[in-house]
Amino acid sequence: MNNQEEKKLDSFIRKAVKDTGLETPSPALKMNIMAAIQRQAASIKYRALIPKWAWLTTALILLFLGVLAIANPMGLTGLPVDLFPWELSWSWGEFSPLAVYGTAVFVVMAVIQIVFLKRKIDQRFYNN
Repeated sequence: MNNQEEKKLDSFIRKAVKDTGLETPSPALKMNIMAAIQRQAASIKYRALIPKWAWLTTALILLFLGVLAIANPMGLTGLPVDLFPWELSWSWGEFSPLAVYGTAVFVVMAVIQIVFLKRKIDQRFYNN
């Protein structure tokens, strides 16, 4: 826009504001807003993102794996039941069983977390 158009637009806006006038908020506006915020804050109830049963299940699994690792002199790789009986190897190297177990546990926990968080987000935003 050039300078002349800006001046015309500015004068038009000033005239429109002067003709309609500015609205002033009521004196109790701040009190009404604060009361609405307090009502809304009072209705929000805290719920843990991860429930107690999930913490307990995770703790029991970790406790079981810890006891198994301590009680078994061969460690987790010498379990009587091998969960991954095949050898994972490529031309550039091979993976140790511990790396395979660690990756598998990581993937399972990540999938559980993604499913759990998606359900929480859906409940929070789409079921209201």
